[in-house]
Amino acid sequence: MKTFLKKRKKCFHGWRSLKHFLLLPIVFFLLTPPPLTAASQQEKITITLKNAPITKFFEEVEKVTTFKFFYKKSQIESFPNVTIEAKDQTLASVLNSVFAKSNLTYSFNEKQIVIQEKPATPTSQFIKISGLVLDKNQQPLPGVAVTVLGTKRGVYTEEDGSFEIDIPRTRGTSLSFVMIGMNTQILYPDDKTFYQVVMVEDLLQLSEAIVTGYQTLPKERITGAFTSLNSEVLEKSRNFSLRDKLEGLVPGLYFEPNFIEDQYPTDQPNRSIIIRGASTFGDNNPLIVIDGFPVSSASNPWTSINPDDIENVTVLKDASAASIWGAQAANGVIVITTKRGQSKEPKVDVAVDYFAQAAPNLNKIPWASSEQAIDIYKWMAFETNYLDAFTTNVPLYDKYDLAPVIRTLANVKQGRMTMDQANVQFDQLKKIDVRDEFADLFMNKLETNVKANIAYQIGSKSHNFRTSITATSNQKYNKGNSKNDYIISVSEQLAPAKWLSVSFGANLNLSEVKNNGVEIKELNYLNQMTRILDENGNYLPMNAQDSRSTYDSYYALNTAARRDTVAKYKLPYDWDWNLKREADNKDNTEKNSDLRLTAKANIMPFAGFSIELSYQYQYINRYLREYYNENSWTVRNQVNNNARMDGTYPVPPGGMLYERKRFGAGNNYRAQMTYDKKIGNHSVKVMAGTDWRKDYYDEHPYGYYGYDPQALTYAAQIDFKTPITPKLSGQSNFYQTIPMIPGKYYFSIGGRDDRFVSYFGNFGYTYLSKYDFTGSIRLDKTNLFGSSSDSPNLPQWSLGFGWQITKEGFAERFRKEINYLKLRASYGWNGNIDKSAAPYLYGYPWTDPVTRLPYSAIQSAPNPNLTWEKTSTYNIGLDYGLLSNNISGSINFYHKDSKDCLVQMAVNGTYGFQNNRATLNAGRLKNTGFEFDIQANIINNKNFKWQALFNYSTNKNIATGITRVLNNIMAYTTMSFYYRKPNQPLSYLAAIEWAGYDEAGLPKFMYDGVETKITDVTDINKLDMEKLFKFVGQKDPKHFGSLTNRIAWKNFDLSVRLYYKFGHKVIGDYPPTSIFSSYMTATRMYTFLPEKMVNRWKSPSDANSASMYNLNTKITNSAQTQLLDAIMPYGTQNVYNASSVRVQSISLTYTVPRSFLQKLNLKDLRIVIEGRNLGPIIKFTPGFDPDNVPYSSSTYGALLFVARNRPEFSAGLKIGLF
Repeated sequence: MKTFLKKRKKCFHGWRSLKHFLLLPIVFFLLTPPPLTAASQQEKITITLKNAPITKFFEEVEKVTTFKFFYKKSQIESFPNVTIEAKDQTLASVLNSVFAKSNLTYSFNEKQIVIQEKPATPTSQFIKISGLVLDKNQQPLPGVAVTVLGTKRGVYTEEDGSFEIDIPRTRGTSLSFVMIGMNTQILYPDDKTFYQVVMVEDLLQLSEAIVTGYQTLPKERITGAFTSLNSEVLEKSRNFSLRDKLEGLVPGLYFEPNFIEDQYPTDQPNRSIIIRGASTFGDNNPLIVIDGFPVSSASNPWTSINPDDIENVTVLKDASAASIWGAQAANGVIVITTKRGQSKEPKVDVAVDYFAQAAPNLNKIPWASSEQAIDIYKWMAFETNYLDAFTTNVPLYDKYDLAPVIRTLANVKQGRMTMDQANVQFDQLKKIDVRDEFADLFMNKLETNVKANIAYQIGSKSHNFRTSITATSNQKYNKGNSKNDYIISVSEQLAPAKWLSVSFGANLNLSEVKNNGVEIKELNYLNQMTRILDENGNYLPMNAQDSRSTYDSYYALNTAARRDTVAKYKLPYDWDWNLKREADNKDNTEKNSDLRLTAKANIMPFAGFSIELSYQYQYINRYLREYYNENSWTVRNQVNNNARMDGTYPVPPGGMLYERKRFGAGNNYRAQMTYDKKIGNHSVKVMAGTDWRKDYYDEHPYGYYGYDPQALTYAAQIDFKTPITPKLSGQSNFYQTIPMIPGKYYFSIGGRDDRFVSYFGNFGYTYLSKYDFTGSIRLDKTNLFGSSSDSPNLPQWSLGFGWQITKEGFAERFRKEINYLKLRASYGWNGNIDKSAAPYLYGYPWTDPVTRLPYSAIQSAPNPNLTWEKTSTYNIGLDYGLLSNNISGSINFYHKDSKDCLVQMAVNGTYGFQNNRATLNAGRLKNTGFEFDIQANIINNKNFKWQALFNYSTNKNIATGITRVLNNIMAYTTMSFYYRKPNQPLSYLAAIEWAGYDEAGLPKFMYDGVETKITDVTDINKLDMEKLFKFVGQKDPKHFGSLTNRIAWKNFDLSVRLYYKFGHKVIGDYPPTSIFSSYMTATRMYTFLPEKMVNRWKSPSDANSASMYNLNTKITNSAQTQLLDAIMPYGTQNVYNASSVRVQSISLTYTVPRSFLQKLNLKDLRIVIEGRNLGPIIKFTPGFDPDNVPYSSSTYGALLFVARNRPEFSAGLKIGLF
């Protein structure tokens, strides 16, 4: 026996080390100095100067006070030298003494002393005023349009946010301050000549600063296509997932649906994020960047980051915006920036959110009721020969645990009971539907999610600090399934000197998942009219048809025979199977940890030049534990089934343990230099650097038999190589070996090591603050193509141009109506990596289940010509702001051309490729699209505001360079996502033209323009699929977007978002395939019947209303069966317009009035209620939601329908403590 003590130490050592990291927020808090407070204007100072320049006087005052001087060099160029001796005098008196005999004066503006010219004697009708325009964080805003209302007189603010303008002396003169992304400000000047204007963000407009990950640029200097969302926009929805928050907000961004109906129903939809159409036949997900670094391929960025920590999300769409990121930038880049400490005073925010979602309603699954099913089974038994194998064959009757309804029918046909006696039993069975008991035993009424978040921040000129902790508790609708999440983030920025700034960041995500519930997919293996527990709550023996229960033992022995075998050979365990018993004995846990650490240093040796060194480390740890105790079916069945007649047990009695461990690490180093300088009318910004990245993960499974969780011991001597014949179950012709991993006949061992080396450069040049020229270049090298020195490098580059039209002289006369107008154009090349191919022969290692000898299964033949996938993109865009920016938005037109795409190609069968298909760089994808978004302030009064945001996107793609698809039905239907069709959209949909039912109730179809019966076809291989199928549309929408209306009245804020999709098709529900064969097997017969079987074709009068074909006419020809299975789901009669307009979310926010908050000693208090996924309000499908089709006959389709088609509701409370 071996012990687990060493392993246990290692396991807990990792968790103990995390405790030290959890202390980081406390340590940072203790080390953080409090921010400085503003000095009083009347504080007394001592200063002595003799014949010193005025700048020296400013420096001395700044040393002994907390004030800073604000002035222009031109104001003090001729100012005389200063001589002053002041002791314990107020600051105001010292300033009065210095400026008394000059033409300058001063004013206090918070911590600033603003120097300005003394007002001249009014000799003209105009007066000059100046000022400073800042954002809410006291940062200057350049490029703000300052206009005298009612006139064409106006200026733009300088780089430092300052402005000067002559205004009329008349009473009532007002100034407007307009900038894209900001709410328009109106100023009514009085007698002062200097003003400070603070502008706040417009929640429905784009952010004014664009974060690309490598740098932050003003929107005015961007030439590429992007969408930027700030924290206030994102926090309008209290959705727990940042990923889901983006849907509908970003033009051109689309969540691709998963077209595989048989996906595991309780998994989240495996949807790719598509930006401006697919750029590859493989993975189209964009590159995710957090705080300047790409996320490791082994980590999930959407679950490891707290949505409340997000400051900004920027989506980079075209080559000019994204090419700086290199590989995978062709799919677009999503840049996520987390919050930093900014508050001058300590600030604490607390948020609590509650989420609720009703459990799936199992009665909505489109299956026949028990009463309807009994009628169908009766028809099958007495009017057809479908059930003869079970109802008239005595050996089969005795061998199987037949479903109650089938056994009753068999008893009637075999003369064991009369029909009257059977009807009594049928009346009882009609009252039983296992879905009802299943819901009571295994499902909660609600799925709930509770999240609590607390954030603390503090800041000063030289030190900013922020930390947050969030905890989430998710109770699934499956009893026994839960997930607890903890996310801790810390960020700190230090500026110890004017030439140096450093920052540190950490993000830790810990999660624990309990998977001890029963998934609704188990319904696929249960008899509809069966019971799980008896009246006293005891386990009832059930048909063990779950794939995990080992079919061989079920088919060899029924329940009675298994009980006899246990008694005869005195086996250690009983051999009954019950679903509730399995749930009661589950012990499955998964623990995950994700850690991300960042460090940056910015060195500025002289003005305009900086060197940035940065590093990121990512660590992931996944631990899965599945323990099977001695009451579980896995243990009882494996021990009993492999027992020998001599009383020995090759599989030792006792518990079984399965563990899977995954470790991953990522290292990213970057060094870059930036030169940013403005000289007269010229602005230049140049950046160059290098990036080194390595992502690695490794995964290993472990298995132990005879495991004792108390003693931590297990059986060490087990023969995994010698085949065993399970003779006790009567399978003398079957051989198997003991699985090396309990309950896992197949498992994987492996990892990945991705390495990249990149060199990049970027430049930007602006002339007269209105003409922008940009460019970037990047060279990538990767180990994907091997370590050879001749591996290809991928140069990626872009060029861009921007023209701010409204700064031209001819635009002055339109300034009142057109506040902002910028034309953008860009072109460039991006790269992409598809990891499904390699230049060398590769495969997966396996162990033969019988011989236990190792071998490798070849997955791909060598491809020495493997190269990068490359995408060229051009974009033409226009940004606009109209009518004091009350209407603003952008228009973009783009074209993407992806070449050398890896795609499945037909090759000569003698080459040895699987299915005669090879993955080669031969494909090409073209995407052409148009995007439009508009934000409008429809009503903007003090107590009532109505804002609307509308965006629209359209995309047309076509795949070329592909050889003709295989001439079989599968390539055009269920496997069309794999076998692409040339010169068609990537998500094309092909269908067989429906021609109604024939006189026998079987489908007819059009073939090469001729109406054809199924019974006319005898050889499927003689059909030309190009003539059988026709293109009927695509599965992805051609047009999509959203409309958001936000209405604010006093302290209430209502937001309604509609999401629309048009121009695509969907396959409706269809009868079960191969009904003449698979439905007659023992496994399928015992479960549920699709509702479509109720209204099947029975007579010619049903031709227009029948939901499926005639079951009385039995087809035995395999070609005709294949056609039948294809026509019902993929016939034109079952293709529907999937266009819809749905209510994506409705939220209502109430902000408690400030006067009441002061009584509570709070800074902020908001209450939010929200509903999401509220269903379509416009659709064109008959009786079903096109986004949630109830596929009643697919393995998981019906279950997927009820699991996901559920509205969500939440309520949240956000509190600003201080």
